[in-house]
Amino acid sequence: MEESTHPTLFEREEPPEPPAPPVVEVHEELEQPEQDDLVAQPSVRERRNPWLIVLWLIGVVLTIAGLWGLIQAAERAMDPSYVIVDGYGSEQYRVVGVEDFYVIPAILVSLSPWFTALGIGSIIAASTVHAVQWSRRG
Repeated sequence: MEESTHPTLFEREEPPEPPAPPVVEVHEELEQPEQDDLVAQPSVRERRNPWLIVLWLIGVVLTIAGLWGLIQAAERAMDPSYVIVDGYGSEQYRVVGVEDFYVIPAILVSLSPWFTALGIGSIIAASTVHAVQWSRRG
């Protein structure tokens, strides 16, 4: 029987060794810019990361939505007739139903803390990214 050169399931396949990079000799001397030239050149400003901007926006929106939901749930619990229907430039009150008294406050109370926590977490994450970028600059 012939022996196979392919590795089995339990043997590691060794990758081929890459060829050595060619040696290039450089005989020209590199010109060092003078200190005055470095000061006169305008600094290149880094582009802003669009995902970081989105993270800040998500954090602010979720925090505001969570706090708004908690306030709305508290107002509905204190006065269930607080349900306002906007119509034609005036505020109109309507009859309070079961969903206004039980369902909507329960949904707001259960989701609002999560939105607030996610928003604050996003703001902390964005601040951490800014801190890491700042520490790498210095």
